[in-house]
Amino acid sequence: MIFSYKYVPHTMEKMQQFLDYIFYKVWCRASVSTPYSFELFNKKYQLKNIIVSFHYDDTKGGDLFNKTIEEVYKIFQTYTKKQKEEVKKWYKSNNNIEQLCINNPNMTAITYNQLALIDLGLSEKFKNFFPKLYGKDIIGLKVIKDVIGNIDSHYEKFIEKNGEGICPFCGINDIDGNYVHTREAYDHYLPKEKYPFNSINFKNLAPMCNKCNSSNKLRQNPILNKKSVSRKAFYPYHTHNNVDINISLTINAIDMNKLIESDIDVNITSISYSEETETWKDIFYITERYQQKCASKAHGKYWYLQIIDECKDDAIVDILRKKYRQILSSPFADNNFLRKPFLEACEAKGLFEDRIE
Repeated sequence: MIFSYKYVPHTMEKMQQFLDYIFYKVWCRASVSTPYSFELFNKKYQLKNIIVSFHYDDTKGGDLFNKTIEEVYKIFQTYTKKQKEEVKKWYKSNNNIEQLCINNPNMTAITYNQLALIDLGLSEKFKNFFPKLYGKDIIGLKVIKDVIGNIDSHYEKFIEKNGEGICPFCGINDIDGNYVHTREAYDHYLPKEKYPFNSINFKNLAPMCNKCNSSNKLRQNPILNKKSVSRKAFYPYHTHNNVDINISLTINAIDMNKLIESDIDVNITSISYSEETETWKDIFYITERYQQKCASKAHGKYWYLQIIDECKDDAIVDILRKKYRQILSSPFADNNFLRKPFLEACEAKGLFEDRIE
């Protein structure tokens, strides 16, 4: 990532808190001597009110919510203490997004497919439940929105705190702000179709530009490579913004007008976050996207011509030094983090030499 997001607390976190209660206080305490009833939710009155309301209302999402909670309770009634402790471990791991991203060996995420090998029935119940929690059929219902708020409210507060206006997953596309009527979609960083338990965990949810979300990342898994081997990935809410990513370019063309993507070599490295950087490049196709940006008439070629146009009264060397200073003061504006290495590559190739006074 070019930079990390700042996490924003919001009332929508209550939904994950409700799930924590359901999991730890209801399912994991299920016993054959205690039949399922609404009384199990007495210590979480807001959740109980939602469940009771769903019982008397006729909504598809409400019926699924209540039915699944009861059916999973009956499965857990058959579990031993050891089995429950094992599921607890998976629940805790799957919701500790940061530790999974840094590939903590003590945290092992479980997928629906892995769970199916242990208990197919439970896996199917979870797969029909957790991914749908984030959809309008459940968190979009009025009885829930009245308690936790809605995603538009979360986005508004999120943008107030994260006002860079740029997608941090690529650094090249804008993120919708609060003035326009649209908003960016939230990406489930660990895909909700693969992992149970965290589909409404906002530490696993992050606004992402459409190109990153719908055209590049899609359902790719940041923490497993294509051979299903664990790997490190950038955590979207990493608290240290000093990620030492270095971008350098080499241009293999002598005529800027004929510059194409394959003429540009992009080298992206990091001393402290080398594995995370490789993962980032892989799932967001960063190298080819940066090549395209630098070869385009509207960006790379324009950056070059802009320097040429400004050299009427000053030497290009002076213009470049001034431009580099401006870029360093606003690295995320106008693709400056990419503009600087591009201009440096042009300079190294000698593309400005015949213009130097």
